[in-house]
Amino acid sequence: MHRAFLACARVLGEGVDITGERGVEAVCFADTRGSQVAGELEERRKELLDAPEAGMVWEPGEEAWENKLAALRSYRQAAGHLAPRQDTVWGEGDALVPIGQHMANLRRKGGLGKNPERAQARAAQLTAIDPDWNCPWPLDWQRHYRILAHLAADEPDGVLPDIAPGVLMDGDDIGRRLARMREASTWAQLSTEQQ
Repeated sequence: MHRAFLACARVLGEGVDITGERGVEAVCFADTRGSQVAGELEERRKELLDAPEAGMVWEPGEEAWENKLAALRSYRQAAGHLAPRQDTVWGEGDALVPIGQHMANLRRKGGLGKNPERAQARAAQLTAIDPDWNCPWPLDWQRHYRILAHLAADEPDGVLPDIAPGVLMDGDDIGRRLARMREASTWAQLSTEQQ
């Protein structure tokens, strides 16, 4: 039986049926959250439910957001960017996260939520992970640039050797991208931030 449910039932102490059925748990949590929002939950009960061992989640949406942020941090650390292809998944086994789709959704208008303050806070959290998470230039350019910059960091003087077109990394032709980046006409098209 879920420990938060047991804590919820114990703290509320109102004869809640603690059979452990998922429906009963959900009712207990929803009622408790509703009482808190309405200001009807006794302070001593809230304090007990706030204890880490109780495991109470006051805002399930925030818990889901924190889980998403953890996956995004992990991906950024491994890949060096938050510009994944839309079909990119991240994780292992049953814990695969559709990281590419998440990022596409977050970049959409209203993708950070309808509440402006929450959206601003979430944007700041994403910026802390990767300042270019929502860059104004094409995401494939950002992804390729970060991949090539990561590879260059391991080279003498930071200069990449020739990488032939057709060399793929995570499904992207980095050889072709490198050739294009070395063309003067490509540099003329870049914004100041990209140069």
